[in-house]
Amino acid sequence: MIFPAEERVGIRAGRITVTFRHWTRPKVSVGKIYDSPYLGRIKVLDISTIHLGAVSAADARAAGANSLFDFFERFRSRFPDCDLDSTRVVRVRFRYLGKSETPQKKPPRPAQVLARAKLLEETDRRARSGPWTLSYLESLGLRGELFSTELAEILDESPDRIKKRMGVLRKQDLVESSTEGYSLTRLGEMVWKFLEDRNVRQRS
Repeated sequence: MIFPAEERVGIRAGRITVTFRHWTRPKVSVGKIYDSPYLGRIKVLDISTIHLGAVSAADARAAGANSLFDFFERFRSRFPDCDLDSTRVVRVRFRYLGKSETPQKKPPRPAQVLARAKLLEETDRRARSGPWTLSYLESLGLRGELFSTELAEILDESPDRIKKRMGVLRKQDLVESSTEGYSLTRLGEMVWKFLEDRNVRQRS
């Protein structure tokens, strides 16, 4: 499982012990231990599927929100089409076990981030159907792991095109795949945030 950077400190401290995923089906199993990128080992304790509106205030706080209202606002910012009555989410209770035993790669250098950003701009310029790279990175950055069928629905693209474009991003070391779906690499996450921040500055 991948967790946003802003949640990792709370997970390491033991304050965050629950996560809610907008999955069509669970992608992890109870009792298994997973290496979460940039964080460490996570043991899944319990999995259940509930309606978004059934999330309790206690679970909202355990997921890192200040209140139930704050939790819903955060969730809606990531999934604007969600509905309290009809949207179903997967609740995962977990325990942080510490750093991964697998040696972690060195964080990407700023020069690498800038070089990849320029490469994406060139990729977009060559695309006959128009720019696409940032929307793909954003979908994975906001939602975490996604299968090609889930990305196809979100981006309104065919699964074949999704797989082809994921191949492009994988060659650039921006995306990786596992049994839980596609997700951003550390470099991909940094490039996405760099491009998002630059777009915000250009609009202001």
